[in-house]
Amino acid sequence: MNPAGDDQQQLAFLRARRAARVCAMRCLYQLDQAGKAAAEPQELERFWEQAQELAEELGLATPAEFAAARAYGNDLIRIACNQRESLDTKIALASRNWTLDRMGSVDRNLLRVAAAEMLFLQDATPPLAALDEAIELAKEYGDRQSARFVNGILDALLKAAT
Repeated sequence: MNPAGDDQQQLAFLRARRAARVCAMRCLYQLDQAGKAAAEPQELERFWEQAQELAEELGLATPAEFAAARAYGNDLIRIACNQRESLDTKIALASRNWTLDRMGSVDRNLLRVAAAEMLFLQDATPPLAALDEAIELAKEYGDRQSARFVNGILDALLKAAT
């Protein structure tokens, strides 16, 4: 057994998952800005072609990591789009006093990605891990209040789901 190899595989896995979440958030953000609820297959393909150009920026070291990120990212995008009405309802209920249209677009789409992962992909990612990742992404991509905002809503969503 090679513990160093196992550590490298785990790091590659975590990098791919983080990149998948970032890409899913970016894709949903683009759809949101265009007023669309879902992407056409050719639009999604174009999105991934552009994302591949950013693989290094996303922290992906190998083509295999990009492929893993794309596969998981597609799952997140598909679920977020197919379950958008349900996710939006759950987010709205968990966000007391905030309607989705009042939320910043980055926060709103990050919440959709995290909620999709927490509610529909529990076998792939523990819900608390998805929540923690969403908070980290909110710190990086949102404004100075985003992390607290995202944390509060996802915590309430998680409590309501259990």
